Amino acid sequence: MTDFGDRTHVGLRLYRLREVMIPLPDGGRLGPIDWDVEKDKRVGVSCADAEHWDALMDFLTGLLPPISGEVDEREALVVQTDRNLLKNMKLTHPITDFLNAPDAPKTLWLDHRVRSTGLLLERLELTPKNIRQDIQLVSATVRDKFWALRFMLSHADLLMGREVFQIEDPPVRECLRMWWSDFQGVLIACEDVGTLPGAVDIRFRTGGDGSVTITPAPSAP
Repeated sequence: MTDFGDRTHVGLRLYRLREVMIPLPDGGRLGPIDWDVEKDKRVGVSCADAEHWDALMDFLTGLLPPISGEVDEREALVVQTDRNLLKNMKLTHPITDFLNAPDAPKTLWLDHRVRSTGLLLERLELTPKNIRQDIQLVSATVRDKFWALRFMLSHADLLMGREVFQIEDPPVRECLRMWWSDFQGVLIACEDVGTLPGAVDIRFRTGGDGSVTITPAPSAP
């Protein structure tokens, strides 16, 4: 059994889960879960209850220890969730502060080609004017674009998203669609609301009783 301990920063390892049971706030359990979490996989999650998604995120980010089961950590990964990203976004800083930071990515895979972040900003319709303004002073639309940009440019090996995939802004949806198949880590996306930007490899479903079913997704047409 892995001792998750007190993890203050986001991080985990590539998992092999066997008979894992995750506690729920109401005293129930989510599982058992038998799952090999692998890179280059797109996982679509359908939850019978919103608390199931929250518990899964907390478990995979090391914030919630399992009740029972075996967790085999194989490879160090950096994990990011859209909830954590939104919570920690510096809304008083211009977008350029992020893009000019030493660890900010300068390129992104789109359409199977390396594109500059400048082109990504153009596709997201973020102009030089609004990227230099403080986020709190501009519209909710620009704030959503910045959030999606940060999610797509994250250094994480495992990304977990729900709200970011519900943004209906057309340029954001198009950029997410192009980025979806090129992301080289593990992508776990909740699909309770809205349509995901692309096909998934794995279906992760929870039932009202906390049961979990994990199956390969049908081949995309």
